[in-house]
Amino acid sequence: MSSKDNHLPDYLESGERARLIPVGKITQRENRATSVLLAGMSAIQPFSKTLLGEIGQLVRSRSKLKCYSQVVFKHDPGKGKIRPDGLIEVQNGKRIWRSIVESKIGREVLDAEQIQAYIQIAKANGIDSIITISNQFASLPTHHPVKIDRLPKGISIYHWSWAHVLTTAIIKLESEEFDSTDQRYLLNEFIRYFEHSSTGVERFTQMNSEWKDIVTQVQQGAGLSRRTDQDKVMNTVASWHQETRDLCLYLTESLKQKVRPRLPSKHMADPGLRLRDEIKLLKETSHLRFTLTVPDAADDISIIVDLRGRTITVSMDIDAPKDRKTAKARINWLLRQLRSSKPEDIIIFAYWPNRTQTTSEKLEKLKENPELLEPPAPNLAPRKFSVKLIHHAAGKFSGRRTFIEAIEECVPHFYREVGQRLRAWVPMPPKSPPEPRSNSSDTLASGTPKRNPSSTTIASTAGMEDINSGG
Repeated sequence: MSSKDNHLPDYLESGERARLIPVGKITQRENRATSVLLAGMSAIQPFSKTLLGEIGQLVRSRSKLKCYSQVVFKHDPGKGKIRPDGLIEVQNGKRIWRSIVESKIGREVLDAEQIQAYIQIAKANGIDSIITISNQFASLPTHHPVKIDRLPKGISIYHWSWAHVLTTAIIKLESEEFDSTDQRYLLNEFIRYFEHSSTGVERFTQMNSEWKDIVTQVQQGAGLSRRTDQDKVMNTVASWHQETRDLCLYLTESLKQKVRPRLPSKHMADPGLRLRDEIKLLKETSHLRFTLTVPDAADDISIIVDLRGRTITVSMDIDAPKDRKTAKARINWLLRQLRSSKPEDIIIFAYWPNRTQTTSEKLEKLKENPELLEPPAPNLAPRKFSVKLIHHAAGKFSGRRTFIEAIEECVPHFYREVGQRLRAWVPMPPKSPPEPRSNSSDTLASGTPKRNPSSTTIASTAGMEDINSGG
């Protein structure tokens, strides 16, 4: 390797260009995985464009992207003791954006103190951001799994899970039209590397260690407001956030479409507020909630976990068709969409006008007798339906691993049997009146009657007389 090939920016004391095939001990999984990722980003522009685009950085055809591993900065408040795993540099014209990269692999987790040290390095060297990568999950790249007390102005922090990186590569390989067959080949090899069990890439497989205690406490009727419960509840909600993110990735990979979390704008902007609000929800209702969006689906998919009832409810709402006037016609419109669905655990809820009580019935029974969903009051038509899968997890609910297995079985099953089958009602466009039948020469070919010039002149003259007379 020539010295020119490894030319370093002025602000680095040492480091080397990230290598697709890194040299190092086989036990150094973290260094090897980081080097493969950064080299892949350097070589495969559609891949780096997507990853960096998620955090607001544009990678164009003329952009210059360089990645380095095991870097040491000249201006180091830690006096050379701190060595980030990598550095990304993107140049667009005269503008250069830089980010420190810190990664963990396997069961290693990110350390708040170490991240704070990197923040000081970034501040001392004019670095724009810090990207962390681990098997920990975050709802969005802007939501970090580690609580950061202070972040200096001008420095941002982002997080990718390894599963997110891998899923992005898989989707990109199947959906992107590559200009170069070499890039497609490299991305395929990249995926093959990270899919191997030896790399240490893992999905979220179990809830927090306090999960069973929290579930037992709720089922016994005890509240979650004691001071000793605070950390348990926070860890439970944080674990739930990680699971929901992993669930989105799982569905994205399965459907080959980007499945996203649906969050209120205030929660997207402030992950700390989201955590506090959902801690409050869990304490007050014993519920964990989440909503996800599948492209082109009739509606978002809602998930409610009831710790007291030990149930998992997955549902979609759909408006009733307004062009069908009777309850029977509207109910049959919905049932026709679900005629091939396996009815196990699926319940239909119908919402009626005029404060009429909601009715519900199992799909299995409705296929035989749709009238079971109609209300006692006559001449009413439902305004909305909700299709729900209610899974009673029983003993599996309190298991850290079996609960995750139940969630990851219920949601894909619901989408297969319900989500991909439902179609939202769309009103028909208005119809124009039929063309008038006339052979008159006063009718245009388009069917529009000709205007009579004389009548126009008379009307105009009459109008002028009114004006002149002061009328």
